[in-house]
Amino acid sequence: MRTVHNYRIVEESEESQANAGRYHPALVLRVHKQRFILSAGGADKVDVLQEGNDYYVVTRNERLGYAGLEIFSSVKSENTGSVFFQSGEEAEYMLSHTAINAAKYAAIFIEG
Repeated sequence: MRTVHNYRIVEESEESQANAGRYHPALVLRVHKQRFILSAGGADKVDVLQEGNDYYVVTRNERLGYAGLEIFSSVKSENTGSVFFQSGEEAEYMLSHTAINAAKYAAIFIEG
């Protein structure tokens, strides 16, 4: 697993927001000519990692005490799994470790 540096996070267009029925624009990850809708909020710290054909997006918010992981397939161009920790030892682990270690830890909960 490696850190991805060449990416952008932008707000989705008003048209996309309206089509999805969202009251607030979602964040969009743009990486290597692909586009993925994130569950992250505007105040979250976002780290993007890659392993094989998958992007691992670690989202953390220390102030609110939560963390999550979303996995996107670059082959299928879709979200293939996600997990969110609002509090507890899982959130504490993800908030206190590197993005790579947090992603590996959270992926266990997705893969079962």
